[in-house]
Amino acid sequence: MKTLLAPLTLILANAASAQNQGLMLTNGSIDHVDVPATSTLVPSGGVTVEAWVTYDGSTLGSGWRFPTLLRKDPSPNQASYFLRVEAGQTRTNRLLWWVSTATGNYSVGWTFAAGALQTWTHVAATYDGAALRLIVNGSQVAQANGNGAILDRGGEFRIGGGDLTVQGGETWNGEIDEVRVWPFARSPAAIQSTMNLALAGVPGEVSTWNLDGHLLDTSNGNHGTAVGAPAFANNSLALQPLSPGASNFGTGTGCRPNGLVAIAAMPQLGNAAFGFVGTRAPANQAGLALLSVGRLPAPLSLAGIDIWVDLVFGVTVFVQSSPVGTAEVAFPVPAQGQFLGQAVFGQFAWVDPGCAGGVSASNAVTLSILP
Repeated sequence: MKTLLAPLTLILANAASAQNQGLMLTNGSIDHVDVPATSTLVPSGGVTVEAWVTYDGSTLGSGWRFPTLLRKDPSPNQASYFLRVEAGQTRTNRLLWWVSTATGNYSVGWTFAAGALQTWTHVAATYDGAALRLIVNGSQVAQANGNGAILDRGGEFRIGGGDLTVQGGETWNGEIDEVRVWPFARSPAAIQSTMNLALAGVPGEVSTWNLDGHLLDTSNGNHGTAVGAPAFANNSLALQPLSPGASNFGTGTGCRPNGLVAIAAMPQLGNAAFGFVGTRAPANQAGLALLSVGRLPAPLSLAGIDIWVDLVFGVTVFVQSSPVGTAEVAFPVPAQGQFLGQAVFGQFAWVDPGCAGGVSASNAVTLSILP
């Protein structure tokens, strides 16, 4: 559930250089980037994938062509999800977002004009356990129904390529920059608020590959390895580097020791799209978002869970988790300069019938309000 946190706003009232490189790939080659298999790239509570791209469909070779921006598990017929152009044998200009769950395979497509992606374009795809969405330059362009959590089929996460059955047939044809994976579905507003930033150090098991002459995940340590000879190329993107100055601490407790709290956007002054996200929670259960400007020096043990935020200086907000165990609570950051540098702490607690104690709590997150 999303809610406006006016009470916490009242509490707060009282209390580099541009990126210039990315990957250049050509369909027909086998050049791509592989990231080792890890559960953080198949999040159970939904997902957002995004990148800046250019694409030229006019230079594809003959035969079946499916230029792939990213794919989790590139083994034939084993993908957990992928985002690619369904060019087929006719150079069709259709971007396809596809996910696999225990109940079936689901997809949504967006047809674009020939040449529309030859200039830098931000593309994002989200899945929240019930709907797939495609978001281009911060605006939703397509939506379709889905059902259930994404299946983890194993296999690496591939940037710039897919299945190698047709050699080079699924290699991207253009440029790729600023690839990201978030463990929940972000809103178009949240995506728009960060698409012009080069992010690093994002908490909550978010992965960010800046592709500035390296294949490092600068947020979550899921580093890539070059396969073939993917080339870095200078580009005209002028993105502002930003680390949110945020981090997770503590651990989940109660029935779900892997409970996770994340942030939906950057905690910048005036960012109405900022919010806290709780995931890996029990499905369809009531809970509390615990938000404060104070942190306890040691956790308070309560009913079998650890509470890290100091509720003397905070608020609790009732939330309801989704069928895949995710909830977001909005926290529009005031534009007033007096909030700059203010520390904020967040955590989620859940009713959880999955064990005898009947409750769970996530880990916690700390951040400072940025300019």
